[in-house]
Amino acid sequence: DLLLLRGAIVDARQGQSRALVVRGEAGIGKTALLAQQIAEADGMLVLRARGVESESHLANSSLFDLCGPVVGYLDRISPHHATTLRSALALTAPTGHDSFATAVALLDLLSTVSKDTPVLVSVDDGQWIDSSSAESIAFVARRVQHERIAIMISVRDDGDDPDRFDGIDSTVLNRLSDNDAADVLTRSAGDPVARLVSDRLVTEAYGNPLALVELATQLSSDQLSGQTPLPNRLPVGDRLSSVFDQHLAELPRESVR
Repeated sequence: DLLLLRGAIVDARQGQSRALVVRGEAGIGKTALLAQQIAEADGMLVLRARGVESESHLANSSLFDLCGPVVGYLDRISPHHATTLRSALALTAPTGHDSFATAVALLDLLSTVSKDTPVLVSVDDGQWIDSSSAESIAFVARRVQHERIAIMISVRDDGDDPDRFDGIDSTVLNRLSDNDAADVLTRSAGDPVARLVSDRLVTEAYGNPLALVELATQLSSDQLSGQTPLPNRLPVGDRLSSVFDQHLAELPRESVR
């Protein structure tokens, strides 16, 4: 997966645009993977957006985040496209342009920017970006070819909006193997982890990196070393707890009674 993303950046620098959707369950490492690519994108202009569930109803809110650093390029694209984007980004009064016009205008803008510098478009938590932005970003991702653009989109793979990025190359982040999970646990703990303790935590975390990191930080050094018994009920950190809360909120009320 890391090689695929790095390959997309290399191709974009060489004038062959690439788009890739990274799918996986919550806590599996999608955000970390995108952050690593941003850190390695030397010499590229990084445009980023992150889906926020509470803003998913605000049309073009993620598009606003993406285009903010390059609004100066609006004077260099088709006047019609510039007017469309200014309206979509609430930089001028609404003009009534449809979603197709906005998507075409975004393609024109990114293509123009890429003539000056390679571009990395990074969209995290794509399942929560507003539908208008998702349509425009997906439209562009399906059509970039010989510009200098890499588009990377992370999506929680839990059945929510499964088709909004359909037709774009994708990869799935799988759970860690037991050996890799034990390595993550040891590195996150900073203290020695007894073998029996490690075996239980790896089993409980079920290959999820976020669960392993949170367990390593929630338990004491005595518990990790085996000097103090682990609790029957392992602690859940704030980040993992918020993931569970979100899943519960999405269930019918009858399911959580």
